[in-house]
Amino acid sequence: MPSFFTSLFYTSSLIFIPPYTIFEALPNQQKGFELFINILKKYKITKWTLITALPLYWEPKTEVFIKPTTAKNILQYFEIKNLKYSPTPYYEFYSGYRNFINEIKSIANPSIAKNNAEFSSFLMMAINIINKK
Repeated sequence: MPSFFTSLFYTSSLIFIPPYTIFEALPNQQKGFELFINILKKYKITKWTLITALPLYWEPKTEVFIKPTTAKNILQYFEIKNLKYSPTPYYEFYSGYRNFINEIKSIANPSIAKNNAEFSSFLMMAINIINKK
């Protein structure tokens, strides 16, 4: 099954056309991600939370929801230096963050890693508890 971004719907007025209609043939996820950003830029609503909510809904075990504070805290706690967060969404960060979350999720207990939203929430709560000690 293609990812959300590779099967992205097209809209010029935020009227949604069902997935798999126009962009089935997009060769890769990065182009779909950038297309989505460009569509939302037109309306000045390019926010991480908006851009990443639909892919997470589409594929919750693979894709990630980027809530800025949570992502920054997770990267800081794990001392990840090769991912640079920016308030402006860009694919390299999304891809790197998703790979990082999926990598650590793969070694976590399955009871806390059913999907990426639950796993990220668990990480954030655990980091908050550890930082309070």
